[in-house]
Amino acid sequence: MGKRYICRSQMAVLLFATVFFLLSSLSAQTIVNTHDLISEIDSAWATNMEIQGSVSSGNGVFTAINSGLGLGYKLNTKSQIWLLSGYNYASESGNLIYQTGFINARHHRKITNSLNVQLFFQRQFNSALKMTSRQLLGVNLGLKKSIKDYLTSISLGLFDEDEKYFGQSFQHLQRMNISLNVTRNVGDVEINLTMYHQPSLYRFKDFRTLGELAIELPINESVNLEIESALRFDNDPHLDLLPLDFSTLIGMSFNL
Repeated sequence: MGKRYICRSQMAVLLFATVFFLLSSLSAQTIVNTHDLISEIDSAWATNMEIQGSVSSGNGVFTAINSGLGLGYKLNTKSQIWLLSGYNYASESGNLIYQTGFINARHHRKITNSLNVQLFFQRQFNSALKMTSRQLLGVNLGLKKSIKDYLTSISLGLFDEDEKYFGQSFQHLQRMNISLNVTRNVGDVEINLTMYHQPSLYRFKDFRTLGELAIELPINESVNLEIESALRFDNDPHLDLLPLDFSTLIGMSFNL
């Protein structure tokens, strides 16, 4: 039996929910999860896209755009390279609320069918966190296994981090990277849980944790509706920032 897709009446309800959730999460911190932009490469190339957006007018004009793009290329049966990027923007009556962006280049190489090594470089900025730049260079060792109905990926690695904030000098340190990704299909619905924990190597009280739950419903063979909720905690936030952020987004993803 093939996949059952969303009908028009269901789409109308979901689109209404999209606007509602976008408007209810304006002040929340949007966190881009790179797991969402990486997939298996069946042929030579793979392209994954995500986009959410909202425009409203009345006493003021509100605009929000959240997007992500992943481009993958298979070098051979054991190696692949990925270029990932994301951009998020929100404004009200021409006044900026937040603006974030990132670019991530990575190389994945299989050691065995279950074990792989990942090299990555990332550069980003985030006005909501008062971050002018953050640059990462690191390596992960990953394990992927199917446990009953769950596809599980676990990674352990290290990365070098350079950060700069508004009104603050340059910060340079090294962090551990511990991540868990669990995917399960319930009928045609895909449920995905991703968690990151990144403690400083020399100050374990300085750590960051991210948990994200995503639900994906197919519209057709290439387009899916996604509902994502993310919880971010920074035990040692910079400047006057709060340690906890929460966001909920609904939008579309495209697998080309």
